[in-house]
Amino acid sequence: MVIDFPPHPSISQFVAGFLAVDGQFEREVNMVFSARGIPMLVFPYAQPSTTNYRFGISEAGYIKPQMDEPALLTAASQYAQANFSGAIHFVMVMLKTTGAYHFMRSSVQGLANCSLTLDSLGLNPYFTELQDRLWSVSTPDQAVALIQQHLYRYFDQKTKIGPGDFTPVLNFMLRHPAGLTVQALGKKFRCSDRWIEKQCVIQTGLSPKSWIRLIRFRAAANFWLKHPNTSWMALVARFGYTDQSHLIRDFREFTGNPPTFHFAQYGEMELDFKQHQAGLSSLLED
Repeated sequence: MVIDFPPHPSISQFVAGFLAVDGQFEREVNMVFSARGIPMLVFPYAQPSTTNYRFGISEAGYIKPQMDEPALLTAASQYAQANFSGAIHFVMVMLKTTGAYHFMRSSVQGLANCSLTLDSLGLNPYFTELQDRLWSVSTPDQAVALIQQHLYRYFDQKTKIGPGDFTPVLNFMLRHPAGLTVQALGKKFRCSDRWIEKQCVIQTGLSPKSWIRLIRFRAAANFWLKHPNTSWMALVARFGYTDQSHLIRDFREFTGNPPTFHFAQYGEMELDFKQHQAGLSSLLED
């Protein structure tokens, strides 16, 4: 069972929402998630879960046999695969697109498509008490309430870093998934192409060109999830792909599969995990 919780207004600048996964798998289940670029924090509760999570075909990700400590999964431009079995109890904190940058209070350059335990980030002093308390709770709402309280205290201590927040530029990109260029963004925000390229990598881990491709894919995939009878040629025209083969190539890269196969196999699962709400649906009109 996947339950979504909205963030408290006090942390909504950094957190898009919470997804609590709570249930029992009688046998091992394999899942594939298409790329969304959304960084997230993962907190287990009640008991360690038997699972792993990796990006693409690589070994980068939360690949430990048990999820027994909190981790940060940085922005991903690769699809992810996960195996679940037995009792599963964890909360995914879906951060805003620059949320990992603000959470770490430092550059996330070079950290795209990987998982880092909070211990490895030197953040255990902030989160050890929270994790100890999470082992003693038994319900998703209790776990989310504890995490929200702790994140509020953590972000409340945060000092502003860097030469400027890249969020306004990214929000504009999210609203305009077709026809984006770095040059056009520079003119829109009266800044140099170099600043956009540098700050995008520092604050998201991905280059602006990677984001432009990913945003268009996300917009097309989200639209299809909401309108599953749409033809692929209609998506090509709506989102500015050169032709159908161009769309299929992007879908293969970002989902690991051709679009028809991916959504036939994993469409319902992506809806369950609110993938169609991952940063775009509130910004785009049908």
